[in-house]
Amino acid sequence: RVRNAITTWKSLLKIARMRDKIPLRNKSGNKDYTPFVVLDEIRSTCFGEDNPPTDWADLSLLLPHEALRREMDAMRKIVEALRDQYDDSPDETWRVVYFCEWYIDSFHIMVEDHHIAEEKIFFPWIATRATIPSKEMGNSHDCLINMMGEIKIACENIVSKKGLQCSVEIATIKKTTPSFVSEMEEHFLEEERSLC
Repeated sequence: RVRNAITTWKSLLKIARMRDKIPLRNKSGNKDYTPFVVLDEIRSTCFGEDNPPTDWADLSLLLPHEALRREMDAMRKIVEALRDQYDDSPDETWRVVYFCEWYIDSFHIMVEDHHIAEEKIFFPWIATRATIPSKEMGNSHDCLINMMGEIKIACENIVSKKGLQCSVEIATIKKTTPSFVSEMEEHFLEEERSLC
Protein backbone atom coordinates (compact mmCIF):
# COMPACT_ATOMS: atom_id res chain seq x y z
CA ARG A 1 0.00 0.00 0.00
CA VAL A 2 2.89 2.36 0.61
CA ARG A 3 4.00 1.76 -3.00
CA ASN A 4 0.48 2.69 -4.23
CA ALA A 5 0.53 5.81 -2.08
CA ILE A 6 3.98 6.77 -3.36
CA THR A 7 2.83 6.31 -6.98
CA THR A 8 -0.25 8.45 -6.35
CA TRP A 9 1.68 11.26 -4.69
CA LYS A 10 4.43 11.17 -7.34
CA SER A 11 1.72 11.54 -9.98
CA LEU A 12 0.26 14.50 -8.10
CA LEU A 13 3.68 16.12 -7.79
CA LYS A 14 4.33 15.57 -11.51
CA ILE A 15 1.01 17.21 -12.32
CA ALA A 16 1.87 20.03 -9.92
CA ARG A 17 5.18 20.66 -11.72
CA MET A 18 3.47 20.55 -15.11
CA ARG A 19 0.73 22.82 -13.78
CA ASP A 20 3.15 25.73 -13.60
CA LYS A 21 4.17 25.22 -17.25
CA ILE A 22 0.87 24.41 -18.93
CA PRO A 23 -1.93 26.94 -18.61
CA LEU A 24 -5.49 25.74 -18.24
CA ARG A 25 -8.15 27.05 -20.59
CA ASN A 26 -11.13 28.74 -19.02
CA LYS A 27 -14.64 28.62 -20.50
CA SER A 28 -13.93 31.57 -22.80
CA GLY A 29 -10.82 29.84 -24.17
CA ASN A 30 -8.32 32.24 -22.58
CA LYS A 31 -5.24 30.98 -20.78
CA ASP A 32 -5.97 30.74 -17.09
CA TYR A 33 -3.64 29.45 -14.40
CA THR A 34 -6.40 29.31 -11.79
CA PRO A 35 -7.59 25.76 -11.06
CA PHE A 36 -11.20 25.07 -11.96
CA VAL A 37 -13.18 24.16 -8.86
CA VAL A 38 -16.93 24.26 -8.39
CA LEU A 39 -17.06 26.09 -5.06
CA ASP A 40 -20.66 25.32 -4.20
CA GLU A 41 -19.81 21.63 -4.06
CA ILE A 42 -16.83 22.00 -1.72
CA ARG A 43 -17.59 20.75 1.77
CA SER A 44 -14.49 22.24 3.37
CA THR A 45 -15.16 25.18 5.65
CA CYS A 46 -11.63 26.47 5.03
CA PHE A 47 -12.29 27.20 1.36
CA GLY A 48 -15.33 28.80 -0.25
CA GLU A 49 -16.54 31.84 -2.18
CA ASP A 50 -14.59 34.25 0.04
CA ASN A 51 -11.46 32.10 0.14
CA PRO A 52 -11.30 29.93 -3.00
CA PRO A 53 -8.42 27.53 -3.61
CA THR A 54 -5.95 29.42 -5.77
CA ASP A 55 -3.35 26.91 -6.90
CA TRP A 56 -2.21 23.31 -6.87
CA ALA A 57 -0.87 23.72 -3.33
CA ASP A 58 -4.36 24.48 -2.01
CA LEU A 59 -5.79 21.62 -4.02
CA SER A 60 -3.13 19.11 -2.93
CA LEU A 61 -4.92 18.60 0.39
CA LEU A 62 -8.38 19.74 -0.61
CA LEU A 63 -8.95 17.16 -3.36
CA PRO A 64 -8.25 14.01 -1.33
CA HIS A 65 -10.03 15.51 1.68
CA GLU A 66 -13.12 16.31 -0.39
CA ALA A 67 -13.27 12.73 -1.71
CA LEU A 68 -13.03 11.37 1.83
CA ARG A 69 -15.59 13.92 3.09
CA ARG A 70 -18.11 12.62 0.54
CA GLU A 71 -17.47 9.04 1.61
CA MET A 72 -17.82 10.00 5.28
CA ASP A 73 -21.10 11.78 4.57
CA ALA A 74 -22.47 8.62 2.95
CA MET A 75 -21.06 6.53 5.81
CA ARG A 76 -22.76 8.69 8.42
CA LYS A 77 -26.12 8.47 6.64
CA ILE A 78 -25.90 4.70 6.23
CA VAL A 79 -24.96 4.16 9.87
CA GLU A 80 -27.86 6.35 11.01
CA ALA A 81 -30.21 4.19 8.92
CA LEU A 82 -28.94 0.87 10.31
CA ARG A 83 -31.27 -0.97 12.65
CA ASP A 84 -29.99 -1.90 16.11
CA GLN A 85 -30.18 -5.59 15.22
CA TYR A 86 -31.33 -7.79 12.36
CA ASP A 87 -32.08 -11.08 14.17
CA ASP A 88 -35.84 -10.80 13.56
CA SER A 89 -35.38 -10.11 9.83
CA PRO A 90 -32.49 -12.17 8.44
CA ASP A 91 -33.47 -11.21 4.89
CA GLU A 92 -32.27 -7.67 5.66
CA THR A 93 -28.86 -8.52 7.11
CA TRP A 94 -27.33 -7.67 3.73
CA ARG A 95 -27.67 -4.00 4.67
CA VAL A 96 -25.27 -4.15 7.59
CA VAL A 97 -23.05 -6.78 5.95
CA TYR A 98 -22.63 -4.71 2.75
CA PHE A 99 -21.83 -1.61 4.78
CA CYS A 100 -19.20 -3.53 6.73
CA GLU A 101 -17.67 -5.05 3.60
CA TRP A 102 -17.46 -1.55 2.05
CA TYR A 103 -15.87 -0.21 5.22
CA ILE A 104 -13.27 -3.00 5.43
CA ASP A 105 -12.46 -3.34 1.72
CA SER A 106 -12.69 0.30 0.62
CA PHE A 107 -13.05 3.09 3.15
CA HIS A 108 -10.63 1.86 5.81
CA ILE A 109 -7.96 1.25 3.18
CA MET A 110 -8.51 4.65 1.50
CA VAL A 111 -8.15 6.57 4.76
CA GLU A 112 -5.21 4.52 5.98
CA ASP A 113 -3.40 4.99 2.64
CA HIS A 114 -4.20 8.71 2.70
CA HIS A 115 -2.63 9.09 6.16
CA ILE A 116 0.42 7.01 5.18
CA ALA A 117 0.89 9.15 2.08
CA GLU A 118 0.66 12.35 4.13
CA GLU A 119 3.10 11.16 6.80
CA LYS A 120 5.66 9.43 4.57
CA ILE A 121 5.50 11.53 1.40
CA PHE A 122 3.48 14.73 1.45
CA PHE A 123 4.47 16.31 4.79
CA PRO A 124 8.21 15.54 4.33
CA TRP A 125 8.03 17.00 0.82
CA ILE A 126 6.25 20.12 2.10
CA ALA A 127 8.88 20.44 4.85
CA THR A 128 11.57 20.84 2.17
CA ARG A 129 9.71 23.84 0.74
CA ALA A 130 7.97 25.49 3.68
CA THR A 131 7.77 25.58 7.45
CA ILE A 132 5.26 23.11 8.79
CA PRO A 133 3.47 24.26 11.97
CA SER A 134 4.96 22.83 15.15
CA LYS A 135 1.94 20.67 16.00
CA GLU A 136 2.69 17.13 14.96
CA MET A 137 -0.01 15.82 12.66
CA GLY A 138 1.03 12.22 13.34
CA ASN A 139 -0.56 12.19 16.79
CA SER A 140 -3.97 13.04 15.41
CA HIS A 141 -3.51 10.39 12.71
CA ASP A 142 -2.89 7.79 15.43
CA CYS A 143 -6.10 8.73 17.24
CA LEU A 144 -8.11 8.53 14.03
CA ILE A 145 -6.56 5.21 13.07
CA ASN A 146 -7.49 3.81 16.51
CA MET A 147 -11.12 4.87 16.00
CA MET A 148 -11.10 3.35 12.52
CA GLY A 149 -9.71 0.13 13.98
CA GLU A 150 -12.55 -0.07 16.47
CA ILE A 151 -15.10 0.24 13.64
CA LYS A 152 -13.17 -2.28 11.53
CA ILE A 153 -13.16 -4.90 14.28
CA ALA A 154 -16.92 -4.49 14.74
CA CYS A 155 -17.40 -4.79 10.97
CA GLU A 156 -15.23 -7.91 10.74
CA ASN A 157 -17.32 -9.54 13.47
CA ILE A 158 -20.55 -8.59 11.70
CA VAL A 159 -19.33 -10.04 8.40
CA SER A 160 -18.18 -13.26 10.08
CA LYS A 161 -21.62 -13.61 11.75
CA LYS A 162 -23.40 -12.73 8.48
CA GLY A 163 -25.19 -9.87 10.25
CA LEU A 164 -26.97 -12.03 12.83
CA GLN A 165 -26.54 -11.71 16.61
CA CYS A 166 -24.64 -8.45 16.07
CA SER A 167 -26.41 -5.91 18.26
CA VAL A 168 -23.22 -5.18 20.26
CA GLU A 169 -21.16 -4.64 17.10
CA ILE A 170 -23.85 -2.48 15.48
CA ALA A 171 -24.03 -0.41 18.68
CA THR A 172 -20.25 0.07 18.50
CA ILE A 173 -20.48 1.27 14.90
CA LYS A 174 -23.38 3.60 15.70
CA LYS A 175 -21.54 5.03 18.70
CA THR A 176 -18.09 5.40 17.11
CA THR A 177 -18.95 6.60 13.60
CA PRO A 178 -20.32 10.08 14.49
CA SER A 179 -17.27 10.77 16.68
CA PHE A 180 -14.93 9.50 14.00
CA VAL A 181 -16.54 11.63 11.27
CA SER A 182 -16.46 14.70 13.50
CA GLU A 183 -12.79 14.13 14.41
CA MET A 184 -11.86 13.56 10.75
CA GLU A 185 -13.61 16.79 9.71
CA GLU A 186 -11.71 18.70 12.39
CA HIS A 187 -8.47 17.01 11.36
CA PHE A 188 -8.97 17.90 7.68
CA LEU A 189 -9.79 21.50 8.55
CA GLU A 190 -6.70 21.78 10.77
CA GLU A 191 -4.47 20.49 7.98
CA GLU A 192 -6.06 22.76 5.40
CA ARG A 193 -5.68 25.83 7.62
CA SER A 194 -2.12 24.98 8.66
CA LEU A 195 -0.65 23.91 5.36
CA CYS A 196 -2.57 25.80 2.69
